[in-house]
Amino acid sequence: MADMEPKNLRVIKAEWEIWKKNWQATPPGELPRYATEAIKQRNTSLFPNISTLLRILATLRVTTAAAEKLFDVEAP
Repeated sequence: MADMEPKNLRVIKAEWEIWKKNWQATPPGELPRYATEAIKQRNTSLFPNISTLLRILATLRVTTAAAEKLFDVEAP
């Protein structure tokens, strides 16, 4: 099955594994809380795909309005 996987997807997965190992030595209190912090703390030229994914994540709007609307119902 892995042979059928596109080459670029294998590259991204391999990059992701290296990225994770890179952070394992970091104490929990020093781990980034936001995508922008992670981008600043690691060499983005070594992880171009992860860097791109983090930039996309950093630009997504985060909202809870939809979830709040579900519970915004008046009691009978």
